[in-house]
Amino acid sequence: MIVRITAVLCCLALYAYSSAEVVTPQPLFVVDTYPSNGAVVSSGQIPVVLTFSAPVDESTLQDALLLEETSVSGTPIRVIPTALAEYLQDSLTATYQLPELPPGTAYSLTVHQDTLLSQDGTTLLTDLVRRFRTQEP
Repeated sequence: MIVRITAVLCCLALYAYSSAEVVTPQPLFVVDTYPSNGAVVSSGQIPVVLTFSAPVDESTLQDALLLEETSVSGTPIRVIPTALAEYLQDSLTATYQLPELPPGTAYSLTVHQDTLLSQDGTTLLTDLVRRFRTQEP
C-alpha cells in the first residue's frame, strides 16, 4: 500500500513538474518615438513621445531620457531640459515637455538602457538614439 501511494505521489510530482510553465521576461523595447529618427519638425514647443512594448516603472522615466542639441555632425553642444508630462499605462506612452526649440537646429534624443526599467524589472537591450532637426526659418 505504501509503495502504491509513493508511486502515485511520484507520478503527480512528475506531472506537475512537466506541466509547469517557465516564464522568461521579454526585454523592454521602444515601439515608436516622436520625433522619429531623421525627422524634420517645426520649431517651437514640441513634445517628445515614447511608446513602449510593456508597462514601465514610471519613477525611471525622467532620468532615462537625454535630449541634446548637437552639431550637424552629431557632436553634443548642450543638454536640453525635459520634464515628464505624463505616462499613460493603458497606451504604454510617455510624453515629455520641452522648452521652445529654435529653428534650424539638430538634436539627439537618447533613452538610456541602464536607467529605464519595465515594471517586471527588464531593461532595454541597448541605448535608443534618435536624431532629428527643427525646420529652417
